[in-house]
Amino acid sequence: MYHDLSLLNAMPIGIFIIDRNYNIVAANDEFLQIIEKKREDVINKKCFKIFHNSDRPLENCPCIFLRKNTNVKRYSSEYKRKDKHYLVYHRIYSLNDDDYIIHCLIDITY
Repeated sequence: MYHDLSLLNAMPIGIFIIDRNYNIVAANDEFLQIIEKKREDVINKKCFKIFHNSDRPLENCPCIFLRKNTNVKRYSSEYKRKDKHYLVYHRIYSLNDDDYIIHCLIDITY
């Protein structure tokens, strides 16, 4: 999968993409700043390990929901980190006979 990080980095929101196996395959700089990690610490790592320090997806994982409900292509949830509150927009898409889920974190702290 080709990742043009310059396009992702142009966005003022945190963006990361996971593959079918929950591996983070791309992440923009804003996302890395939000989670306070380096790119090498998240790429090819399980998203549930990075976000929840878990060894498996959570029961209410949006990715599981999107993959089970094939008629649904997008989903939103909330994420809190320290004193920040984020709206997370999840969207499933297919590329080269595989599916990926793009996650966009929008700061809604007020």
